Amino acid sequence: MKHITLKGPQAHLTYDPFRSYTVENGIALVYAVQLIDEDETGRRTLIAEVEQGGRIPAMYHETEEFGTWMFMLVGLNETTLTEHNELLKETVADFADRIKLSLYDIEDFADEIVERVNMRLVTEEGYIYAVSEEQKTTYEKSLSVILRLFKKKSALGAKAYSSGNLLYDTLAVLCHHEGIHIAPIDDIREACGRRFTIEDISRVSHFIYRDLLLEENWFKADAGPLIVYAAEDGHPMLCLPKGMGKYVLVDLGGGKVVRVTAKVAKTVRPQAHMIYRPFENKSIGVKDLIRFGMKSVRRSDIFNMLLFALFGTLIGLLLPYLNEKIFDSYIPLGDQNTLVQISLLILAFSLGNLAFTMVKNLAIFRSSNAMEIGVQSAVFDRLYNMPISFYNDYESADLATRALGISAIFKLISEVAMTTLLSAIFSLLYLFRMFKYAKKMAWIGILMILINMAITATFGLLQVKCEKKIAEGNSKLSSLMYQILNGIAKIRIAGVENRALLQYLKPYVEVKKVHIKNERLSNLASNVNLFLGVVFTTVFYYMMIAKDLGISFGEYIGFTSAFGAFSAAMIGVVSAFLQVNNVIPTYERVKVVLETPQEYEENAVITGKLEGKIEVNNLSFRYSEEGPMILNDINFVINPGEYVGIVGSSGSGKSTFLKTLLGFEKPTLGKIYYDDKDIDNLDKRELRKRLGVVLQDGQLIAGSIYENITITGGDISKERVIEVIEAVGLKDDIDEMPMGLHTVVSEGAGTISGGQRQRILIARAIVNNPNIIYFDEATSALDNVNQALVCESLEKLHATRVVIAHRLSTVMTCDRILVLEDGRLVESGNYEELMALNGRFAELARRQIA
Repeated sequence: MKHITLKGPQAHLTYDPFRSYTVENGIALVYAVQLIDEDETGRRTLIAEVEQGGRIPAMYHETEEFGTWMFMLVGLNETTLTEHNELLKETVADFADRIKLSLYDIEDFADEIVERVNMRLVTEEGYIYAVSEEQKTTYEKSLSVILRLFKKKSALGAKAYSSGNLLYDTLAVLCHHEGIHIAPIDDIREACGRRFTIEDISRVSHFIYRDLLLEENWFKADAGPLIVYAAEDGHPMLCLPKGMGKYVLVDLGGGKVVRVTAKVAKTVRPQAHMIYRPFENKSIGVKDLIRFGMKSVRRSDIFNMLLFALFGTLIGLLLPYLNEKIFDSYIPLGDQNTLVQISLLILAFSLGNLAFTMVKNLAIFRSSNAMEIGVQSAVFDRLYNMPISFYNDYESADLATRALGISAIFKLISEVAMTTLLSAIFSLLYLFRMFKYAKKMAWIGILMILINMAITATFGLLQVKCEKKIAEGNSKLSSLMYQILNGIAKIRIAGVENRALLQYLKPYVEVKKVHIKNERLSNLASNVNLFLGVVFTTVFYYMMIAKDLGISFGEYIGFTSAFGAFSAAMIGVVSAFLQVNNVIPTYERVKVVLETPQEYEENAVITGKLEGKIEVNNLSFRYSEEGPMILNDINFVINPGEYVGIVGSSGSGKSTFLKTLLGFEKPTLGKIYYDDKDIDNLDKRELRKRLGVVLQDGQLIAGSIYENITITGGDISKERVIEVIEAVGLKDDIDEMPMGLHTVVSEGAGTISGGQRQRILIARAIVNNPNIIYFDEATSALDNVNQALVCESLEKLHATRVVIAHRLSTVMTCDRILVLEDGRLVESGNYEELMALNGRFAELARRQIA
């Protein structure tokens, strides 16, 4: 008789058919497996779950038809079995009754087991075949629906993919329509299991989405493509905009496409989702940025801009002609009736031009907002996916200012550049009209316009330099103000409010000086332009009187009208160019976000459920090439379910070591493996999703305690939250609060104690039952009673636990303690072994005991 311990992935095969097993503690899973080779088994089929005290007969059965079969015993968490050298008939009979297996003879036990397993496999194969056929039918139906919707875009229908999951298929069609990459469904199932949500799909696919609440008559507005849900059974559907104030509803499950009316809208739940396009995972240049923004613009808006800009220019051409006729023909003749008619005609043209301008500006406004929203959301999505080392180089307020600068860039490009560009193109018609009136005056006019453009450009370039300094100064001021407000309590304790104000006023005054200089240049440029306007008028009048150009007064008036329109358009081009130049400093600042590579890679391996093994091979790390080694040649293996403490004096590299384990920092040398998978090949965001982590400087979000605990997973039940807060010793504290779990915590957690904050962070880390838990000084603010309670809860968890601590009482019960000194692993063992070794750990312990 011997004892067998099964932990994690360990399994025991019953090669001897004349033995039996008793479950001493835990739960044993009994699988039937086929022996393929000497040490290789085939597919597992679950036969039974046997709890403590249950008996399990061994099975080893050879057949000509089905091969060799046996039982495989696996422990659920940690399970201990006692192996007996005999197999009693009562044990076989009891086990057969447990699994409801009818036996005419005990000797038929193995045959009946093998037959049951093979019958189950046949049933599963039939089910798989039926599902496959159903998916084919759904696929064909999806193609038909999409083909009806996109008659001119058959390529979209040809690329439709049917996975058998309606939510995934609906999102896949939407993503393809919007040009968004969606991860293969196998990757999503590997990461999230067979039941997943839109949040899971977006996370694995690396795009962002947001929740919407559809208001009454929502289908009459344009909110872009939407994922909606049927009011009857909640199955997902797709709403796509089709022109102004029109939506079509695409139901892949029902195989129909209908226009959304008030009646159809009532069949849709008010909850909906909108998704946003992310940037490609590469360095984003100016061309990429503009191309990305233009994808959000409707073709109809571009057509309206061009068409109504042309109409406005044609109306503008009529005004010089009408002025010419008025002064040459109708005023000399005193034809008042005709003058009134022409005046009314000019009024009608002006009102028409006003209407054309409104439609054009509305199209520009719609286009600019579409570009701005699309690009701004993509910038923030990219900002959230940067490597952790990126955030160390910039302050929070500075990063926010840089990211928000993209809105100013697109607002200026769309509203100023687009308007001016259209005006400049169509203003060439005014130039043609000028040459028709008087060639000499037209050439002189072009020369004067060039002089005006040169002067305007000179002043503008000087202003651009000022704008750059102002942008940089304002960013520094924002960062400084954020630091002052964040540390206002410390400033008041030290009584240095005036000194803080002085520190802020010094750079503020410098920025103001540059701003005043910029305003002076702007005023001077305006005055010079006014002076040049008077000079140009005088020159033209002189040429008409003295040079005898052979044009009438009416033609002169028509020429000056055309010249004024053409001159304004050309000066507008220069002004637009200068305004666009003004955003160069802004773009230079936001460029660091656009060009820095993101943390994830397209070909990264999606992490499934972790078993809990951690392996570190020859790990060395330094923060810079010239800097010293913070970690030096560290090697160890942590097995699934092991409880490991990491200790060392301040500056020994403990927190840096944790950063490398979490993928926040890339090792200079060496490798880190999770379940024998290289961390460099894993999707680090998905990896961290499966870890429970409490960092040394962890913070709470502004919100309720319940929201702080459940932020890492939206489907956590209230019962689980209560169970966790009891485990971390937080229940009594929360019960005393007026709002209980819904008590609101302010930013920085100033309304609760440090110990309560740490226990909320610990609850957040363990609420999802992760298989690997990291604590970095997670109990430093707890009293001895609460620390003991948290440590006791940790000991009960069936997970790999790695605890970094200064207080050695925290790690006394660990299975193993790793001692770091100057970045090296100098000792390893449990508490008693290290104390007996009388080395570095014993020295640290004596200091605390003393």
